[in-house]
Amino acid sequence: MKKRILRHLEWMDKYLEIMQNESLDSLEKTMKKHMTEIYFFMHERFIHLVVTVLFALGTFMTIFTYLLSENPVLLALAFLMIILLVPYVNHYYLLENGVQKMYVQYDELLAEIDRRNSHRGKRKQESRGENRRDDRGESRKENREANIHQNTKKKNYHNRQQIKNEKAE
Repeated sequence: MKKRILRHLEWMDKYLEIMQNESLDSLEKTMKKHMTEIYFFMHERFIHLVVTVLFALGTFMTIFTYLLSENPVLLALAFLMIILLVPYVNHYYLLENGVQKMYVQYDELLAEIDRRNSHRGKRKQESRGENRRDDRGESRKENREANIHQNTKKKNYHNRQQIKNEKAE
């Protein structure tokens, strides 16, 4: 697991360095792949959190039981559990920090995709003439939004009238 998460983090860092040269389609495919890895490691992190917490509770319960009974076997068991707890905590630390770094990488990738989509969207708007102004100074987009708002008002008025008529009957 350690090799896999480190390999993916390194691969993603390299990809983020060269993403300026990649197509939008390639960026979106990479984002989906990265999200799959994030979900996978988030699940792995959760499982290791549960195991680590339960193992730590078991260790403390063993120590507490030893203090009550002074059984040397429990002391040996507690010592072994503490030795095993260190790698559990270390592995969880790697998973937690790895997933946090993946979130940052995802944000960088998403920002690049959004930047490219906003540029493409502006070009489409300009080609459709959405930013052109009519003689009153309003854009076509503003006119459409005003018409939608006005039609909604009319529908609401007619709906209220129908309800009043139904109540009167």
